[in-house]
Amino acid sequence: METRLKTAARESSDLQTLLSEKEAELQNLEARHARDVKEKSKRHTDELKEMHEMLKSSTLEVSQLNAELAGREQRPHSTSELKKVLRDSRRRRADASNTQTLTLNPKSAAAKAREDAVRLQREVEAGEKEIEEGERRHKADIRGLCKQMQFLRARVGREERFREGLGYQKRWFLMEGYAKWYV
Repeated sequence: METRLKTAARESSDLQTLLSEKEAELQNLEARHARDVKEKSKRHTDELKEMHEMLKSSTLEVSQLNAELAGREQRPHSTSELKKVLRDSRRRRADASNTQTLTLNPKSAAAKAREDAVRLQREVEAGEKEIEEGERRHKADIRGLCKQMQFLRARVGREERFREGLGYQKRWFLMEGYAKWYV
């Protein structure tokens, strides 16, 4: 009976040791789980902040692009529009020189008219440069399209000749009796 008590006591101490080890292991696992949850929530928070910043920058970029697009839509695009702007600038310059003679104070009016004339001359020159640039781009586009048309015509011609050759070969093989291989 004593031996049973000793073995039971030993088993009890072994079980208590095992229980304390398992409790320590459980505490370690709980601590590790808490750390993992904390790290994941921090990572998630950081990702949310980063996404929020990306959203802000994207929104800002979209608004800038919209503003740029609106500015481009207001500028004249075609040659006729640029010529119209040039005519308007010349007319304003002529009007400015006409008003110079009608003013009461000739010295200040003359200075103002000269400034207006210089400013309008710059506008006219800028308009002429834009027209020349547009015409140059237009000519380059036309040259590129002509080259592309030449290439496509040559390609079509090569394809037609190739098809004719294939048709000739097919007829020759059919006349020679090689038709059984094609079927």
